[in-house]
Amino acid sequence: MGLTVHGDICSPFVKIAAMTIYEKNEDFELVFARLSLLKTEEFLAKNPFGRMPVLEDGDLVVFESRAVARYVEAKFEGQGTPLMPANLKEQALVNIWAEVESQSFCPPVWAICSQFLSKKVPDVSVIEASREKLEKVLDIYEIQLSKRKYLAGDFFSLADLFHIPLLHILQCLSEDIFRSVINSRTYVHKWHQDITNRPSWKRIISVPEASDWSFLPKV
Repeated sequence: MGLTVHGDICSPFVKIAAMTIYEKNEDFELVFARLSLLKTEEFLAKNPFGRMPVLEDGDLVVFESRAVARYVEAKFEGQGTPLMPANLKEQALVNIWAEVESQSFCPPVWAICSQFLSKKVPDVSVIEASREKLEKVLDIYEIQLSKRKYLAGDFFSLADLFHIPLLHILQCLSEDIFRSVINSRTYVHKWHQDITNRPSWKRIISVPEASDWSFLPKV
């Protein structure tokens, strides 16, 4: 029995799961779950928090996108792209920058995205405040990436992968914000160009519904 992912490929968090699986040269069955289905008894039995994605591997159920990615990496260790190095020091660096993504990068980006996703008229003041926080994070990234090709070293890892879907949704929702915060930083821009050129990511965004945000408001 293969892997099953429950969720909507439009979701950046479902994209994290999908990209990780593709990087390991595996495939999966996507069971579409729109937002209205996340509070059903059937879905809540899989994830009591009612969020996507949910990964099923036989009788094992894994939820939370980063946990799904770590499980897939461990299950298919030695296959496809090594997203978590064997070296203990390098593992520590990957875990550090994965935590930075979760605690420092994701919150301001998701705050910006949420203004477009949940409101008919986005609050520009919230967007600007969140952008300021994001800019400070990316200033640190610029220094880090001036010393190495990827965040944890000269190797692509989960620490980089976790960033890709949220960078993409930020671009889709507000190109002006995205271009200014990315393109104004030489090393961040180069890193972004590199990580979004991976075949696994191109495979995901080649699906039209993975990037269709045309129904959302613009500012």
